[in-house]
Amino acid sequence: METDKKELIFQAVMQLLEEGREPHTIKVSEISERAGIGKGTVYSYFDSKESAIFNTLWYEVNQIVIEVEGCMTGNFHQQVSNLFDYIKENNRLKKCFLQMMKLGIGSEETPKQYNILFCDKQYSHRFLEQTLAKLVEQAGSEGLLGSQKAEMYYFAIISTFVNYGVYLKHIEKVLQIEEDADICVKDEELREYLYNALLAALGV
Repeated sequence: METDKKELIFQAVMQLLEEGREPHTIKVSEISERAGIGKGTVYSYFDSKESAIFNTLWYEVNQIVIEVEGCMTGNFHQQVSNLFDYIKENNRLKKCFLQMMKLGIGSEETPKQYNILFCDKQYSHRFLEQTLAKLVEQAGSEGLLGSQKAEMYYFAIISTFVNYGVYLKHIEKVLQIEEDADICVKDEELREYLYNALLAALGV
């Protein structure tokens, strides 16, 4: 029963975020109303609104990581292509990623509580490191690595997928204004460019 109520809170927060609400505008009363529970129940699981929102996004990210594991098949190029496909087809990933970026970077509207929550979750970054390590290991087995430290390879890989996700978001906004899709770089051309840039960054 406890898990059910916690999941109801997660679902309520995600519904509000998917409707375009910014985290700092969401109220605990709105979360509890969407979840069909009392405000006190929300506070019995999370000590603040910020904690409820952050942990919702963190839960979603962890679920996404499980799905990402299924992309790690084939050679290095195939794995990168699989991840490009996943990013493009998964709106949930893009929404979670953008919200986590906003909370991580911070702004005048972003309470300092989020910075504290990020620090508390540092240990959980291991799942990301494990995924990156698998990609680097595959690249190494194919002779695609230079002589840099592992952290530099991780940065290069993360940057590749971040740039792809950001450009996809840019395309969405452009196409809302312009009907001509030719003004945008074709997806296959973008992927090829990013993949070649990644190989160069890895030391090939």
